[in-house]
Amino acid sequence: MPVWTVVAACLLPPAAAVVAFLVAARIRGVLEWPKLPGPSLLIAATIEIFLVGGPLGEEPGWRGFLLPWLRRRAGALRATLVVWIVWLAWHVPLFWVPGAGQQEIPPLEFAVALLPYAVMATWLYESSHHSILIAALLHTSINVTFLLAAMGILDKDQGRLFWPIYLGALTVIATAVAVCSRVFRRQLV
Repeated sequence: MPVWTVVAACLLPPAAAVVAFLVAARIRGVLEWPKLPGPSLLIAATIEIFLVGGPLGEEPGWRGFLLPWLRRRAGALRATLVVWIVWLAWHVPLFWVPGAGQQEIPPLEFAVALLPYAVMATWLYESSHHSILIAALLHTSINVTFLLAAMGILDKDQGRLFWPIYLGALTVIATAVAVCSRVFRRQLV
């Protein structure tokens, strides 16, 4: 598994969040750095999310089974779109489960954000020689970033500024991945 895939899986979601935070701060004309949880709390939350918060339970199904099954029948882009729809449908009930992280995220923004993440996951999964671990690392990074955003840590005024800019940053990253990656290139040219 290439080391760059580990770095990309861990850093792409927070990089998009930092870009969104900086752009939102620039628009408001006020740059107030967020107070992040201490390192031990952040590490503990990341480990908990990785082990029981979704990634290890979901990724064997999404990227370990569904994506390869679809890829035998369709190109990467179509397969990714189907995985995105199923992934989204899986999470919809969590908007009504008390205490679930989805309750803090606007549903439309959640749905839109999953699409570029699905593109990134397909790209990293295939670029890492089909590593479910890479997909789980990306999924963990997504969940931790969503948790920080949902808690208002990344931007106190997230409803008006953070989420639209964050979704724009994710879309730019996913478009660059899709256009530049040989995983998707055959379908785009």
